[in-house]
Amino acid sequence: LFYVDTKDYKNNLYDNFVYLQGSLISDNLSRSLSNSFYKKENINYKFEVSDLVILKNEILISRFKKRVFLIKEHLIDLINRIWGRERGGVVIALLLGEKGYMDDQLKKSISSAGISHIFAISGMHIAIIIDIIAFLLASLNFKRFRIFLLVNLLLFFYLNLIGFLSSACRAYLMFNFNTLGALLGRRVYKNSILLLALNIILAFNPRLLFYDIGLQLSFLASFSLINFYPGISGLIHKFFNLEKINPIFKRFIHYAMGVLIGSLCVFLATFPLLLYYFDYLSLATFVSNLIFVWIIPFLILFLILSLICFYISDWLLDLLVSITNFIFDCFNFLLDEIVAFDFLLLKDFSLSFLVWAVWIFLFFNLLLFNKDLKKDFDLIKNF
Repeated sequence: LFYVDTKDYKNNLYDNFVYLQGSLISDNLSRSLSNSFYKKENINYKFEVSDLVILKNEILISRFKKRVFLIKEHLIDLINRIWGRERGGVVIALLLGEKGYMDDQLKKSISSAGISHIFAISGMHIAIIIDIIAFLLASLNFKRFRIFLLVNLLLFFYLNLIGFLSSACRAYLMFNFNTLGALLGRRVYKNSILLLALNIILAFNPRLLFYDIGLQLSFLASFSLINFYPGISGLIHKFFNLEKINPIFKRFIHYAMGVLIGSLCVFLATFPLLLYYFDYLSLATFVSNLIFVWIIPFLILFLILSLICFYISDWLLDLLVSITNFIFDCFNFLLDEIVAFDFLLLKDFSLSFLVWAVWIFLFFNLLLFNKDLKKDFDLIKNF
């Protein structure tokens, strides 16, 4: 098996029948920590395209898609003009979900630090976009329902822009279910809307359940935060008795513990998949999340504002770009420091029967700590 490298010809691929010319080469998969994923899928070669000929153009079907793609290409060119190729690759990954523009060494460092999930467009990105749009519309005195409709419309366009990534679709659907529940004054069951979102995504393409790593990791992470976090958080707060802490430090400690507990929940839920696909585990993820989880949202916010200001004000654009460059410098420095502790990266860690047994034991025991889940089941039984 082989994969096709068409990065330089993407603008000719949408709904076209094409004839490709190129060469089949043995790709240097050792560049990435994900080389074991290619091996498991028996992908050992890369088809490098040297020429492309359009055989048939489906104009009517692809008119909207092509316009969306042209907008995406314009944004990629604009990002590279503002931040340059190196940092532009990071911006493209953060905002458009295209990791192919990132430097290979940087991708390896991000994987080693255990923060690849931050570059996967999901709940955090969708929440920031929703907050920006809602704030602008609310300042113009739009009513709640109109804000909801306009946010939905713009988010749907954004999903088109990033190619309907599974993790982003999950966040979009759960936002809609939560918001509709609030507008209608109905109680929302988080596990129910998570399962409903999964079913809607799989209704369009059932094969995603087996072949989309992003979907598998996104839903497992969300499930763990919904069901593991309340129980573990309650136990830790009770054990450390945080109520007696000085109010000045209480907010910071609550935030830090929340990030660490969230990281632990996601780690416990997803580590079998990480071992299966990548044959490594990064214990640095706990430290990395504590540092980068508050840096990246600010970076994304300033990146979006910079793109908006490109069409509004040059001096404001220069100011925002200076801020983003400073955040990039901090990010790179901290990333290098964390990656230097290479003993935190457990390589060639195989997924054995014992690991599966431990995971299943932990998974179901952690569910027992979730009192809300028990209440939900009781309500379903009584209903």
